[in-house]
Amino acid sequence: IAPAFLFLFFFVMNLLEGKDLSELNKKLKDRYWSALKMNWKVWTPFQFININYIPGQFRVLFANLVAFFWY
Repeated sequence: IAPAFLFLFFFVMNLLEGKDLSELNKKLKDRYWSALKMNWKVWTPFQFININYIPGQFRVLFANLVAFFWY
């Protein structure tokens, strides 16, 4: 689901910035794969830890803490 949401993020940001589709295409070519790989590098280990080692009542808090530092 991350690839679709990342594409949607780039698409919406392009629209909000008032840029045309050629700019979106350039941005996708330049940044999409590096952003997606970084997403997988960060979130895959944290979600593994979250699911296997964090008690259920703290999983949302743990994910939000990771997201806070991600941004």
